[in-house]
Amino acid sequence: MGACLPLLEQDRDEDALHDFRVALRRLRTLLRLFDHGADPRLAARCDRALRWLTRSSGQRRDLDVALRDLTLLADRGALSAEAVVLLREPLRRERARAQRRLLATLRGTRCRRTLAATEQLLTRHEAASAEMPLDLETAARRAGHKLRRRLRRAGRDGTLLRLHAARKAGKQFRYLLEVLPALGPRRIRRREVQRAIAELKVLQEDLGAICDLGVQAMLCDELGATRRSLPGEPAAELAQLGSRLRAHAAEAARAAAADLTPMTMAMADQPEALFLRRAERGR
Repeated sequence: MGACLPLLEQDRDEDALHDFRVALRRLRTLLRLFDHGADPRLAARCDRALRWLTRSSGQRRDLDVALRDLTLLADRGALSAEAVVLLREPLRRERARAQRRLLATLRGTRCRRTLAATEQLLTRHEAASAEMPLDLETAARRAGHKLRRRLRRAGRDGTLLRLHAARKAGKQFRYLLEVLPALGPRRIRRREVQRAIAELKVLQEDLGAICDLGVQAMLCDELGATRRSLPGEPAAELAQLGSRLRAHAAEAARAAAADLTPMTMAMADQPEALFLRRAERGR
């Protein structure tokens, strides 16, 4: 996470923000595995602050996605070249403002305190490593059952909000599985864990692409409301694009919810299958 901060300051690496947000989410997942003993308040404060940092970077991430997909929309005939030219500059200005807000957050006192408190917490756990891990099977079971509930809800109504919630639960489960080899090397079925991680990654990417459509639709609405000086035709194109994106996102959401893979559902139903039984551990 610390390695991403200079890159975010320079704003030259397109992957820096993505890597920063992934590091924040993985760190939150890791901290939840530990028994925080006499200092649960510090752990809770770190978790809230890390979540705040993740949310603070969300707007710039959404604008990065919008700019990335703008040319793609033009190539597919969803936007005219004139509309692309008119929209690109406002999006770039909004992105520059979001970058300034993000840097102000990262340079602020709260961010520094968050990073210091998190480092303090991790140092304590490193010094008391024998007491660190919770029961890994319990943690995996909780994460898997949470994913199962979110997937079933998404499967019932197929809304973007439900799919977004399922995607978040899938990330939490996946990040937990990624640390299992380090925390429980003799207790896991490595092949099954790696296969589960790969499946969850595909699920994440598919749901992420659908959720991005919803974000783009909202950006179209916001630009249409704040850029009333746009000429008539591009303004109308923007409104039509927003409607098409919402309709396409809703249709894709319903299809994804109906097509959630049996393996993912089975894995979420029985995450304990990822672990060796006691009789197998000595082999």
